[in-house]
Amino acid sequence: MKRLLPMLVSLLCGCPAPPSARHPAGPAVCEDGARSPSATVERTVAVTGPLVSAMRLGDDEIYLVESGDNTVSRFDPSTGAYAVLVDVGNERGPWDVWVADEELWITNYIGNSVTVADRRTGEVLDEIEHPSFEGPSGIAMLDGRVYVGNVQYRGDSYGPGSVTVINAQTHEVHGAITTRRQNPQALDVVAGRLVVVDSGTFANDGAFVAGSEAAVEVWTPTADALLPERSIATLPQVSDAAIGVPGRPAQRRDSTVIYLPSATAPVVFSFDVATVSWVRGSDNPIRLYESKGNALHHAALRDDGILFVTAYNEDTLYLVDTACDEVLDAIELEPSSLLAGPHGVIPIGDAAYFVLDLAHEVGRVDLDFGDPR
Repeated sequence: MKRLLPMLVSLLCGCPAPPSARHPAGPAVCEDGARSPSATVERTVAVTGPLVSAMRLGDDEIYLVESGDNTVSRFDPSTGAYAVLVDVGNERGPWDVWVADEELWITNYIGNSVTVADRRTGEVLDEIEHPSFEGPSGIAMLDGRVYVGNVQYRGDSYGPGSVTVINAQTHEVHGAITTRRQNPQALDVVAGRLVVVDSGTFANDGAFVAGSEAAVEVWTPTADALLPERSIATLPQVSDAAIGVPGRPAQRRDSTVIYLPSATAPVVFSFDVATVSWVRGSDNPIRLYESKGNALHHAALRDDGILFVTAYNEDTLYLVDTACDEVLDAIELEPSSLLAGPHGVIPIGDAAYFVLDLAHEVGRVDLDFGDPR
């Protein structure tokens, strides 16, 4: 039986890549919605370093954080070129990256620091250290300030969680703000506001929420860097304790509704940043598939409203039409019985690029939705 093993060293590295797999088109699930696309899966378009923890889109390139190699690499989808760009140094354990105009800001989970690097050359410009850094994970930049989420995981428990605020120009650390709930793993900027996802705490051996509800906080910066205007909506616990632990939000440019895949259950939540309220919460999430075991997902949203969700243990890419929040299709990414672990996805045009965590590969799905809706 497959188990959730996102941090294992690949057992598949060096195996020959399977041929492309084709997936037939199907019907729409929403009235006047997109039809299920025909798809061609190319499993190996590039080889990554171990333990890719994050993918971020730049202009036309993708940046990948390779925690196992202490590096950030750059992948050019137009040419297939993949190369290490930034080496943050040994024993840093980089976790996430924010792509600014000329710089990359990288959180170092193990090193308890933040690396600033030149986006073009990869030169390390600064490594910022501060006592408030404790398991720095998610990162975002807004209005000249950089915000870093500290999950404060201490081996068998979590601290209260905090967000460190940094001046993006001077690199001065203003201080830290305690989050309303624990485990602030993911940060992003939506409609000019900072979104802090407090994922809540969960047991290592059972993948269930235990002791701390999750929440989404929405912050509006003020003149005082440590006193933003803050609103919060908690994610209530329900009888199925595995339904929880929201992860990195997926958004589209013309909407304030974000989608948050669960790290413990085969579901996706949706949240309206404008109203600071759950649209699809723990009582009515979007269910991707049935599973009683652990589950881990990453998501990205195209501007046409098609949500892409990778399912780590299923080796599958799920497509959701957000016009009615129904699963449009499930595309198998790994045709063999071996676990490859899709661990991130970025759609670009009529393709979507994904990382296979255990196989150390970047793959691509080419999609044909037919006539536009």
